[in-house]
Amino acid sequence: MTTHTHDDALTRAARSLAASLADSADHLAAVLTCHELTDVVDLLAAAGHPAAGARWVEWHAGDPRCTGHTTLDTTPAPAAPTISSLYDAHGRYSPAPGTEYPYSVADIAYATARATGPDWSAMALPWGISATLHGPCTAHFTLLIDVEGDLCLTYDQATADGWPDTPDLPPGVHEYAAGIYLPDATSTDGLDDLAQQLAAAVRAITGH
Repeated sequence: MTTHTHDDALTRAARSLAASLADSADHLAAVLTCHELTDVVDLLAAAGHPAAGARWVEWHAGDPRCTGHTTLDTTPAPAAPTISSLYDAHGRYSPAPGTEYPYSVADIAYATARATGPDWSAMALPWGISATLHGPCTAHFTLLIDVEGDLCLTYDQATADGWPDTPDLPPGVHEYAAGIYLPDATSTDGLDDLAQQLAAAVRAITGH
């Protein structure tokens, strides 16, 4: 037999009340004080109705008695992965897609193209595990992960492009036979940070 506690009853009552209030903003929000509105929005958010809370704020903000009241972001933040969500029923490590690696190599290439300039574009290769980068030059770049797990940007230099013989590469970028690589870059680095670092390297290589 399932035993229901007093707290369970209060939770159910709060959720029932929140559900009944969710669509009543148009005729109730305006009569509340700012303090009362905050309590209602908190209740709606806790009961799983954050969008309804936002509607209450919008209706209340139109009341001339409301001064200085700001619209709150009632959208709950994405839940952080928990131990139980990273493992399946058999105890095997099995995180949801996008949990362990939030972006692909192709995503880095697209962000790099945007950071390099309007004349640059990127194209994902199959499965997004590598991508090409194209700009106002004859040669093109390929972004990939090598067998050692390093983020690499390979390219074939074309004489017609007139690139510098000894490019002044940004910190953290190293040359190797096929191009450049970032030995300290990891998948936990921010997408924009990686893109800016790669864009700086491309500009140094091409001289533009």
